[in-house]
Amino acid sequence: MILNDSDDSNYVEVNGISFETFLPEQNLNISSKETKNDIELDLAGICISNNTPKPIYFSFYATVIPEIIAADGQLVSKSYNCDCSRQAEESDIILAMSGEDIMFFPKTVIKELKNNLFQLSFDSENGEIYTFELIKSQFYKLQLNYINKLNKVKVYSQERKKYQEIKNIWTGLVNTPFVEFQLT
Repeated sequence: MILNDSDDSNYVEVNGISFETFLPEQNLNISSKETKNDIELDLAGICISNNTPKPIYFSFYATVIPEIIAADGQLVSKSYNCDCSRQAEESDIILAMSGEDIMFFPKTVIKELKNNLFQLSFDSENGEIYTFELIKSQFYKLQLNYINKLNKVKVYSQERKKYQEIKNIWTGLVNTPFVEFQLT
């Protein structure tokens, strides 16, 4: 595994494949009026670059796990719950051609719990949800880890209306570098 030493890069490379936590905006501007209800947003995504000579499948079915560190350097505790269960679908597995970048944004929801205390939730695509409580006007660091142990999976194809097996899915554990964001 290669950790890029450049100050302007947030990626890790493993055997020719780069993994990066991507934040479209580092300042998440939220108003109390908007967050009384759940607000869906694209806070962070994971960018995977296939720099190998061959196409590789990647699974996004329960493989992207968020971690958040507060300004004091402490890991923000996360709660975990499961509101339903869902089988893997064909759309959860993406083929990255040689030289191609793929981006995956886990469904992310924020809502205000009480004055300046917010709940940030990440959906893992199988019904599991990771939830963090964050305070407005604080700086945080976010990491999206990619963890996949299955090199083949049976998925349901909506188009074909049947199950099929997808093989040669990339397996491994990658901890991307943390990237900073702020709730404002």
